[in-house]
Amino acid sequence: MSSRRFIKPLIVSLLILLIPTMRASTPQKPNFAFPKTVVTNSEAQLSKALAASDGPAITRALINGCIASAMIDPDSIGSSISKIEQIAATTPDPVLCSMLSILEARLYSETYFNDRYIFDRREMPLTPLPSDIQEWSGEQFKQKITSLIDRALQPREQLLGAPLESYASVLTIGSDRMEREATTTYFPTLFDFVAYQGIMGFNKFSNANCFLAPALLSPVAIYLSYPYNYSDPYTSRILDIFASLLKSHKPKSAPYIHSDIERINFVSSRIFNDDDSSTPAQQRFEQLRKLYSENTDSPYSGDFIIASAGYAMYSLISESELLDYQLPVSETAKEWVYNSASEAIKRYPSYLRVNKLRNIISDLKFKNVSMF
Repeated sequence: MSSRRFIKPLIVSLLILLIPTMRASTPQKPNFAFPKTVVTNSEAQLSKALAASDGPAITRALINGCIASAMIDPDSIGSSISKIEQIAATTPDPVLCSMLSILEARLYSETYFNDRYIFDRREMPLTPLPSDIQEWSGEQFKQKITSLIDRALQPREQLLGAPLESYASVLTIGSDRMEREATTTYFPTLFDFVAYQGIMGFNKFSNANCFLAPALLSPVAIYLSYPYNYSDPYTSRILDIFASLLKSHKPKSAPYIHSDIERINFVSSRIFNDDDSSTPAQQRFEQLRKLYSENTDSPYSGDFIIASAGYAMYSLISESELLDYQLPVSETAKEWVYNSASEAIKRYPSYLRVNKLRNIISDLKFKNVSMF
């Protein structure tokens, strides 16, 4: 395996590292055209940050040093990870430990997926781990990444008490005031960031054939009452993280509504129906429609309309089938989206994503002018 092929994915991964899920700009970074200088500077910055117990500065210095070291020597990834782990394992700061654990998980993940077919062909005991990660098996990578994500999620209360912007020197939050406001509104704490990083990490390993029960599309109170003990451990962990996110935020708030929509999206993508009563897409649309009607007193209720619009505009099923699926007989799916979006704009003209609703209305008019 050529470790040189790992440089580009590593650098790309770290240069876009820690993006919550909304469009944003990348924090200012050193000039990697001179990697040796960056390594020297990052070591000095790390020493200073450790002395000051400055978590964000520690993380930034480690990222800079890791990128620059990989540009000089592609085989340095192992030593970079070891340095990160040493600090993560000894720091008394649970938030810093969590952030470094996610950073480690990302590095291991990039290493694994860069040559997964080689790693997956190896049959080895899970322990002991070879000192050279290039000699690991796929299962060893998965076990290590899982343990790091689990560790990152442990200090939930401390992460909930840490604003997302407290790590602004590491996270990509926004290129202007509006983007920054949107990102911090939907992802207000570091727990939101770590949780979604965990979901993305586990989703890469999850079994798409691990089908979920339609009951998991139920309202949040019912969803939280279910055990998430599916045969695929990664799917179970993802369901549990969504539950933790929903428990962590006030109902009807932006992060709560966002988490609920993401939960519905994930579950509906894995639903297995043992009858022909309705498709997962229909069930998802109906649940989003219900949630909008139940949350019209929230300025973020428009998120449910935005999430359902694609189905209404591009669904391949007939309008008659939609009408059969508990929609008002006088209102098709497209009409419901159009009317609800118009209503939401009037009710909350300062809604952060109001322009998205306006675009949906324009698209609906363009696609079916005669309907309006």
